[in-house]
Amino acid sequence: MQILRLELSGIGPYAGTEHVDFSRLGADGLFLLEGATGSGKTTIIDAIVFALYGQVAADDSSGDRMVSTHRKAASEPYVDLVVDTSRGVYRVRRTPQFTRPKKRGEGLTSVNATIRLWKLADPDDQDGEPISANIQDANKELQAAIGLSRDQFTQTVVLPQGHFANFLRSKPEERRGLLQQIFGTELFERAQQELTAMAADYKARADQARTQIRSLAERFAHSAWPDEAPTPDGSPASEATPVPADETPAGHQDVPVPGPTPREAFLALLDDDDTAPLVAAAHTRLRELQADTEQRTQAVAGARERLGGARAARDAAQRIVALKAEHDALVVQRQELEARGDQIAADRVRLDAATRAAGSARPLAAARRAAAALSTATTEWEVVAAEIAATDDGVLLEQVRPHAVGNLGSPDGSDDAALSTLRDEITRLGTTRGQLGQLAQLEAGLPARHARLDADNARLAEIATRVATTQQELAELIAGRDELSQRHGQLPPTDDALTGASLAQQAATRTLEAAQAAEQDASQLVALRAAEQEAIDAADLAEREYRTARAGWLDGLAGTLAGELVDGDECPVCGATSHPHPATPAEGAATRDDVERLAQQARSLADARARAAMQCDVAAQHRVDHQKAAGGKDVAQARADLDRADAELAGASAAAAQRVELTARIADADRQVTTTRSTLAELQASASGLKGAIATATTQLDDDHHQIDRHREDYPDIAGRLAHVARRLDAATRIVDALQALAAARREGIARRKEADQALADAGFATPDEAGAAMLDAEQIAALRQSITDFDTRRARIAAQLERAELVAAVASPVPDLESLDTKLADAEQAQEAAELALGRATAHLAQSRQAAEELEAASLALTRMAPEAAPVVRMAELATAGDRNLRKVTLPTYVLLRRFEQVIDQANDRLESMTHGRYSLQRTDEKEGRSRKLGLGLVVIDHLPVDTARETQTLSGGETFLASLAMALGLSDTVTAEAGGISLDSLFVDEGFGSLDPESLDMVMGQLEKLRAGGRNVGVVSHVTEMKQRIAERISVRKLPDGSSTLTTTVDD
Repeated sequence: MQILRLELSGIGPYAGTEHVDFSRLGADGLFLLEGATGSGKTTIIDAIVFALYGQVAADDSSGDRMVSTHRKAASEPYVDLVVDTSRGVYRVRRTPQFTRPKKRGEGLTSVNATIRLWKLADPDDQDGEPISANIQDANKELQAAIGLSRDQFTQTVVLPQGHFANFLRSKPEERRGLLQQIFGTELFERAQQELTAMAADYKARADQARTQIRSLAERFAHSAWPDEAPTPDGSPASEATPVPADETPAGHQDVPVPGPTPREAFLALLDDDDTAPLVAAAHTRLRELQADTEQRTQAVAGARERLGGARAARDAAQRIVALKAEHDALVVQRQELEARGDQIAADRVRLDAATRAAGSARPLAAARRAAAALSTATTEWEVVAAEIAATDDGVLLEQVRPHAVGNLGSPDGSDDAALSTLRDEITRLGTTRGQLGQLAQLEAGLPARHARLDADNARLAEIATRVATTQQELAELIAGRDELSQRHGQLPPTDDALTGASLAQQAATRTLEAAQAAEQDASQLVALRAAEQEAIDAADLAEREYRTARAGWLDGLAGTLAGELVDGDECPVCGATSHPHPATPAEGAATRDDVERLAQQARSLADARARAAMQCDVAAQHRVDHQKAAGGKDVAQARADLDRADAELAGASAAAAQRVELTARIADADRQVTTTRSTLAELQASASGLKGAIATATTQLDDDHHQIDRHREDYPDIAGRLAHVARRLDAATRIVDALQALAAARREGIARRKEADQALADAGFATPDEAGAAMLDAEQIAALRQSITDFDTRRARIAAQLERAELVAAVASPVPDLESLDTKLADAEQAQEAAELALGRATAHLAQSRQAAEELEAASLALTRMAPEAAPVVRMAELATAGDRNLRKVTLPTYVLLRRFEQVIDQANDRLESMTHGRYSLQRTDEKEGRSRKLGLGLVVIDHLPVDTARETQTLSGGETFLASLAMALGLSDTVTAEAGGISLDSLFVDEGFGSLDPESLDMVMGQLEKLRAGGRNVGVVSHVTEMKQRIAERISVRKLPDGSSTLTTTVDD
């Protein structure tokens, strides 16, 4: 994972837009982030963490500091970051929540935080593929790509300022919380809780299983022994045990002795932990119940068989009685049918005549329709002939009169010959009308064509005028352009003068800024010197108070130890368990807590004194740098130089502006000349094309006039002749259509009359009237036919039923005694119901008992199987919770933290020993956290000179604390990287106090950073130490501006 580019705007102290190209800045592997205290160095690291995780780097910092108080009120603050991961290159743009002025009205409105995430094809890709604009989804995608949580990221890629110094001096419990966040040991916390819950669940399930077994056993006993009635002493009477006769006293023969019933004996088995005998007893009782149910099933089968016989005898007797009644009814129906015989015979005759007449109905109707059609066709012909005879088209009738009309429709087809001449005339007239129609359209368009030709001639004259005008304009433009070129050539060159004046003005501006900064540095240095003196006085006073208190505490140490003695416990000095003469502490002597408090206070004030001195050194160096940049000039001198440079730049700019103006006017003149020449060419081309079109149109118009004059004959125009031809064609067509319809009607009438005569003869009728008298409609015929069919069907059915063998035998049989048979059937039904009721009760008890036994056996089996499953879970729970089987009395989460902490210390010692020439190393210690548990997260420093001595981390000096903190930070980074699956982390930011190091220690630290660079990492060091600038070439420089905001520059800026 490597940070490539960063862009931020309106973030922290940065009011404007700032860019940092880390890929170029870290090309050498090491770069410096430097600037004054509070200028905004840490904000750059916060911006990186904010872009990736939506939060700043330090836990104790508020996210509100991301929005700059110096930005323009309406501008949007944002961070834009490009990062290369194992899953590809990502670009993320995130905005924090901020306020802006309302677009309407007064006041401010809140804008929620946003995010946009892209995946880039390569680091130089400017567009990329959009991934998400949802904060939750984008956060998941980024964390999956980076492979680290925010806590892990701030321990491996970003090492916040003072973070590991606090970690080094923190208490074990505070250190535990941080390690849990970094290594995510909440997983083992959840595992411990889960194991505890599982063990408790197994116990609860075992208790529940035993309760269920008792409930199931009682339910089984209730259904398996339902008839045990209680005796006066509480035991079922049916299960009382009789006393043997030879043991019964006189006068007390056969007195039952109370004993346990089978149900009680069965339930007594619940007292045994082993449930197998209980299940075996249940199966034994099930076999008994099964045998009883089978016996009752056989009894039900016998009762059902006897009931079936009684019911069959009663049904047979009822059948004989019903058949006798059926015979009597059939005899009555047969007599009724015989009374309708004569009427049915007459209906058969009517149906035959109507059926024959129906065959001639269709031909007769067709003959009537053909005669009516012939009359209509004759009338229509007479009307057409009269209308045409009254016009000048009457000559057409002479071709078909008089013989043609009389012969129409004859079988020899002579009517076709009579009409052939008229059909030829229709064809000729149709052809002529088509030709004249095209000429009429041509004639109608002549006026418009003449008008277009006149318009083209007028347009040609207009174009000729425009050509002459355009030629005059072109000549004037060329002359004006030549004049501008001559004036431009007479101007002196001004580029070098303008460049020199601009450079001089920029140099004067920088000189003034440096002089102003030097003046501010001088004021600031006075205040810092005063603060430094105050810090020196406070540190000296605290040191004296500490030494005085420590000397007093050592003098009264015997009294202090005596105050801690307890009778019966060994003395830490002499080992005695009795203390007859304990020393008395001096009145007003300092305690151990007082000494430790004053020591801590002295160290804090010493650190403050060092920081004040460093701030003075930095301010003094800044003043020297600014004075050197100003060339020794004060603000007044620098401002005068800038005024002169501004005047010279204004004069050079005016001369350059005149040259630019003439150049622009010449270019504009060139464009006008080119445009005018193009316009002239277009006009000349238009005139040439229009002349050709006019000549062609004139020739075509003359040809069309000649053709129209040739075809209109004696008519004034083509339209008049066309109207005459159309009328003649319409008259001829009407004559032919009317005569053809008349001929067709005559042929149809002759054919239909022949068909009708043949149909009457076939049906046996002499005349159409005779056939009409016999005809019936369809409904009458259907009714007659249905009546005759129903009569024949009923007569045949009654005859067949009277001849059935069953009916004949029943008539011959005597009448049965139904009352006696009903009594026997009722007795059989009662016996069958009693047997089935007894079987139902037995079956229900068996089913209930079998279900209870199956559930009882399943519950017993589950309880038996639970033991081997529960044993390993219970053992693991005891181990994870430091129970009796855990000999070390260490819980699972604590054990994991110890191992991870040891790995961190091992990694840290590799670097610390190198940076301190082998003098210091770190070591884990055990510290009591509770009555019986060890936390084991204590930390001491082993000082190997002159002999190995364990020291508290608070005893280290400022420089030693920095070395140990840096070693711990790098060790933790290596451990977390390995823990995260070997993720490649190519970027590292170290924000620690390098100012507390002496030159030799700084060399050691730089050696470790060089190793990181050699290992392929890009390391960014955050520091304001001047010596770091000399050691690291590439850097980001953060500078405060007069308004309190900041800006930055890098050594790789173009």
